[in-house]
Amino acid sequence: MEKVAVPNRHFRIVDKDKLRKSNQEFFRKLVELLEGYSLEGVKVKPVLLCIADGKKSFLAFKEGDELVAVTIPLVVLLQKAMFEALWNEFT
Repeated sequence: MEKVAVPNRHFRIVDKDKLRKSNQEFFRKLVELLEGYSLEGVKVKPVLLCIADGKKSFLAFKEGDELVAVTIPLVVLLQKAMFEALWNEFT
């Protein structure tokens, strides 16, 4: 298990309510995904996407009653680009 420390001054959050009210269908669909979905009969709900330093990230989600976190180093560039687009659009 790897621990990553992130200074609080770099912590940013995108508000789901702003996404929900967007004129763009992509953002409204993203909110639906964040609200949870069923995968092979198991309710899956994303809880947190953390991009630590531009090189490391993880996605935490609830799978049934369990909290699960995954990290895939190659995906961080896509996650960072998507978050930056959301941040720029809604702040």
